[in-house]
Amino acid sequence: MRAIELFSCAGGMAMGFARAGIRFDCSFDRDENACESYAGNLGHRPIRIDVHDLLRLVRAGWRPADDLDLIVADPPCTPWSRAGKRAGLKDARDMLRPTVELIRLLEPRAYLIGNIPGLQDASSWPAVQDVLAELAGAYCVLDYAVFDCADFGVPQHRIRPFWFGHRGGRCIRWPEPTHRDPRLPVLAFDRRKPWVNCRDALADVPVQEIGTPIKLRWKRLDNPKHHRPSKPSSPCATITTNPNTDGALVAMCVSAKHPASRPDEPAYTITARDRGGTNGGSLLEWPWDRPATSVTTRDALGAPGHHEHSEQFGPNAVKLSERAATLIQGFPDGTRFAGKTKKARWAQLGQAMPPPMAEAVAKSIVEWFERAQDGDTRRAAHER
Repeated sequence: MRAIELFSCAGGMAMGFARAGIRFDCSFDRDENACESYAGNLGHRPIRIDVHDLLRLVRAGWRPADDLDLIVADPPCTPWSRAGKRAGLKDARDMLRPTVELIRLLEPRAYLIGNIPGLQDASSWPAVQDVLAELAGAYCVLDYAVFDCADFGVPQHRIRPFWFGHRGGRCIRWPEPTHRDPRLPVLAFDRRKPWVNCRDALADVPVQEIGTPIKLRWKRLDNPKHHRPSKPSSPCATITTNPNTDGALVAMCVSAKHPASRPDEPAYTITARDRGGTNGGSLLEWPWDRPATSVTTRDALGAPGHHEHSEQFGPNAVKLSERAATLIQGFPDGTRFAGKTKKARWAQLGQAMPPPMAEAVAKSIVEWFERAQDGDTRRAAHER
């Protein structure tokens, strides 16, 4: 399969696709740090180029491959994000139109466009339909799905919409969830596993490496605009790209001496800003089902033990380390994000596609190509 990737970021999409048997002939991204992370984690470097410059090259006749099978694109979400001004196509940073034009010019057999919640909202839908309509004459543009990454083994709630377009053939069979809410009744034929929670994801991480100890402020937790505290057995909440905000909880803290709890619900989404607030945060609440620990001035967690009047100050917590957030994003332990500043590294971490989610979608794409190939073979035999 001849495939290329646009907006490769740090390689989360590529990791998942590689597990499904699809390796991109070339990937493109303009961010130097993201290209460095991609090279370090996958062993080959993306082509560093702005998509507008790539588009000018393609308009001039350059092609990355002959008979291209697949284009995968996960364009930046800023113009469509619910956390921003949502200017959409009017935003100079919009990459949806350049993506669609590249697909139209390169004419792959199929394409996949992924993004974050917001692009499929009612306020954005007319603009999305207008742009994708440019492909309707050559592609089936009906295949659309929205998934929660927690349903595919990622220890956080992370919603991702996907658009799959193809030339001929039947529509794609989107992946079936492999994990479920453990609070729901289990049917005899249901083979799905319970959601993965934060305790499970961080079970092998020494407690001192999970993050920096802090104290939560009750006034932030009581604010209805912010997330309520998670239960001790819940997965983590969303990790964002800003490391400097407190407030909402995103995960449960786990101790090496504390066994994994029964999964309850996954974490909130991890974003590109390591902070709390309405879009989640990067704090791990210390479990209420064990004695409190003291928050010290050192960047380490104190030993478990009861401390007088600790409850009146609220539960202790830790600010997620990059290692912990990487695992909650579904990356293998040891994945590294390049960048001299924490902000640069968290920008990649929060924008990443969790590899397990990418793998599930990639397997459906592989299956679609196999069915399409079988159909081509049968038609050729019939014509003979």
